[in-house]
Amino acid sequence: MKSSEEMYRSLLHRRDEYEKSRRVSRKAAITVAVASCVPFLLLAGAFIWHKGQKKTDESVQAHNAVHGTEYSSDSNEDMSSVTQEIVTVHTDEIGLIITGEKEYRQYFPGNADYTRKECIGRASDFDGSYKNSDTDGDIYTVNEADNVLMLLLDNGGIVYLKAAA
Repeated sequence: MKSSEEMYRSLLHRRDEYEKSRRVSRKAAITVAVASCVPFLLLAGAFIWHKGQKKTDESVQAHNAVHGTEYSSDSNEDMSSVTQEIVTVHTDEIGLIITGEKEYRQYFPGNADYTRKECIGRASDFDGSYKNSDTDGDIYTVNEADNVLMLLLDNGGIVYLKAAA
């Protein structure tokens, strides 16, 4: 028969073996779980990338319908040339408003956050690119800068215009 000291050592040894086997099985389960998530993440990334490509193709087709140019996603044309054409078209249609003393041109504020102050009129009331355009909206001064105007378009869009320094 074992003494109490031997029983105690035997119990501790069995407990250590049990804990060791649990750690090994837990590590294996985590490894399998992580390894099974990687293909899912790759598949999700490919899906999102493909969806973005489809939107780009649809925007090119919409641009073609408006401007009468032809582009087929099946053609071997370089996509950068079409993208450059779209950018060029947008810069040709840049907003311009001329008040009595200043000339405001459309600009893209990046991360700047402007809040409207007071309405100074409709875009079609001022000389510039909105005078005889179908695009119209209310023009506001902004609290953050004296040389910036905010144009709230009737379609819900916002255009920022900045006076030359």
